[in-house]
Amino acid sequence: MSTVIYRGSDEDYEPLECTCEKVGYPNDCTLPNGETERQYVNTHFVTKAEAWKKLLESSDAGVSLGGSRVAQCKQELLRAQIQAADDAERWAKVRDGYRKFQREPA
Repeated sequence: MSTVIYRGSDEDYEPLECTCEKVGYPNDCTLPNGETERQYVNTHFVTKAEAWKKLLESSDAGVSLGGSRVAQCKQELLRAQIQAADDAERWAKVRDGYRKFQREPA
């Protein structure tokens, strides 16, 4: 007898119904397209509500991590811009000093 379970993995936008002979890892389940896959405790659930909960938690974490990475990149960019400005200022002073040196009598 087949049992209906629900997959809620990072690739899903809503719980995906699948069937299995035995619930839980390391058993397989059959997807609607006929493919089989291994059940895992963090992606396959007995109730649709559990799958929805996992999908919400996972997508929330993805948004949070993405936002943190954007903030980190902005700070890295700011540091790089400051360093580039400092380097350009130094370059201009070295260039001006070299031009002055070239005009000095030998």
